[in-house]
Formats: sequence, C-alpha cells, structure tokens
Amino acid sequence: MKAYPRRMVCGVALAAAVALWGGGVPADAQTVYRTGQSVQPVFEGWSQNTDGTFTMWFGYLNRNYEERPHIPVGPNNHFAPGPVDRGQPTHFYPRRQNFLFGVTVPADWGDKDLVWTMSHKDQVYTASGRSGRRGRSMKGSGGPTAGRVSVAARARKPMPTSHRRFVSSVTTA
Repeated sequence: MKAYPRRMVCGVALAAAVALWGGGVPADAQTVYRTGQSVQPVFEGWSQNTDGTFTMWFGYLNRNYEERPHIPVGPNNHFAPGPVDRGQPTHFYPRRQNFLFGVTVPADWGDKDLVWTMSHKDQVYTASGRSGRRGRSMKGSGGPTAGRVSVAARARKPMPTSHRRFVSSVTTA
C-alpha cells in the first residue's frame, strides 16, 4: 500500500467537502423574474364618503422586475358589473403599486362585489371589492367617524408623473 503525504490527503478531503457543500456560493432565496410573469389586480379596501357613497381602492402586483406590460381596457382588463372602464391603469409598472385608483359607488351599493378582472400571460386574475360589513374598511376603531384613516394620506408617496394620470375616482351612474 502506498503512503500519501498528509497534505495531499487533507487537500483532497477539503476539496470534496467544498464540492459537497456547494462551492461556498450561497443559493438564492428567491428567483427574480425580469420578464414573462403575470399582473394581478388587488382590492385595497374601501372608504365611506361624506355624501354616503363608497370609494373602493385598487392597486396591482406586476410580478416582473423590468417588464412593463400594456393591457388596454377591454376583455383582458375590465370591471363588472357596470362599465368596463372605471379608470383602471393600462400600463403596469414593475412590482406592487398600492392604492393606485378609486372607484366610487352609490350609497345603496349594498353587498355587491365590484370585480376587476385582468388576463395576462395566459393567466386570469380578479380582485373583488365589497363595501359594508364584509369588506375591508379603511376606517379606524372608535365609532362611525373616529379614527378614520385617509386613504389619500396612505398613498402619498412620490410616484412617477406617468402614474398620476391613473389616480382617479370614477362615479357610477
């Protein structure tokens, strides 16, 4: 049996350990997709207006880090019931965009859902907005008006000027 120098044995053992461990390169905890992912609408909540109407607030999540898809209002970007165009965006900036626009519905809207449907990259997503007891209110605790949170104050973060034309409130008939 041939004797190997101690340094050689230690070197081979160390190389094997490094190879099994992964070469010292940490694995990514999350995969980043620059393009090719979907866009999903999000219902943020609702607020009651002084005239008794409700404003339902929406945003979206573009799962891409670079791609900015354009989805025109129509069969792939619409609301129901009522008019399909409720001021929703058609150009979608990367990642999460909170409280981007509001849709005002009548005081007698009740427990109906206002549904924003989007289709992109062969995937269909919906965001259902509902006011009243079963919806997510922007109101704080302590009575009907105490602690009310201004949605506009929550959304006061700097945004590109191209976004500003999408921040709107649309009243239904």
